[in-house]
Amino acid sequence: MPYSIKEIEQLANPRNHDIKFDGYDYWWYSNINGKWSLHCIKPFKSHYKALYYIKYWLVKYSQEVANNESIFERITNNVINDVRIYDVVNSNVKTIEKVISILNIKPYLTQTEISEYLGISKMAISKHFKKLKYA
Repeated sequence: MPYSIKEIEQLANPRNHDIKFDGYDYWWYSNINGKWSLHCIKPFKSHYKALYYIKYWLVKYSQEVANNESIFERITNNVINDVRIYDVVNSNVKTIEKVISILNIKPYLTQTEISEYLGISKMAISKHFKKLKYA
């Protein structure tokens, strides 16, 4: 069963894990949304083995949380950059200055992408690039 981001954040917390002994084997339990449930259907012969599994998965869950946070940060930065680009596009400055401003915001854009932002032909953008090259 795949976990949601909220559940993975809970699983990344060591306090949400426990090991129980039933008289024969050790069982790994986890607390998700305030409910303790069996986390691993495999019984462990020693509590050390169960502890090693928990430590391994705590690292994995923490990495997943960090990865999700970086993805959200990248998406947020892209949205902010797009807003800044559309502010430049809607400004009352010359096209060459718009091209320079857009390239300052997103230096990796192609001529085609810049032409789509500005609503002009790729050939016009190419001419502006030539002016920049010789200036």
